[in-house]
Amino acid sequence: TLPSEREVPREQHPELSFFQRLRQIMTALHEHGVAHADLRRRNVLVTNRGPCVIDFGTGWSRNGWGGGVRRRIFNYFAHVDDCKALKLQAAYYPDSLTLEEREKLESGGRLLRFARFMRKRVYRRYIKQKTWRNRVKRWRRGQLTRRRQRRI
Repeated sequence: TLPSEREVPREQHPELSFFQRLRQIMTALHEHGVAHADLRRRNVLVTNRGPCVIDFGTGWSRNGWGGGVRRRIFNYFAHVDDCKALKLQAAYYPDSLTLEEREKLESGGRLLRFARFMRKRVYRRYIKQKTWRNRVKRWRRGQLTRRRQRRI
């Protein structure tokens, strides 16, 4: 995983091109309709070929059910991904950000806090837990059987 900028000496930090490549990867993912939604140091591997993004457990696809709502959520997560990639770069190379990138990072503060809240308070508590997923499955099975009974 990507080491903390505080734990390793500056000589062992990944090069600036590593973070630029990470941002290119995130842009390519977004162009293909996928948002990671949980980009952080633990989910970025350092390889000899560059960054490798892992753990798409909370990932979000632009295509599928939900139409416009789904696209809005995707756009939100894509923006959060961009801010998180900038934040990672700023942690190691704060002087490398342009004025526009700094403004984007500062404007994303509320978004990042909301994303953290959603991940900790909603996703972990309700969506990730198997008990809730099982309840939803049972509820959906019950809905399906009731529909079948009405038809008969």
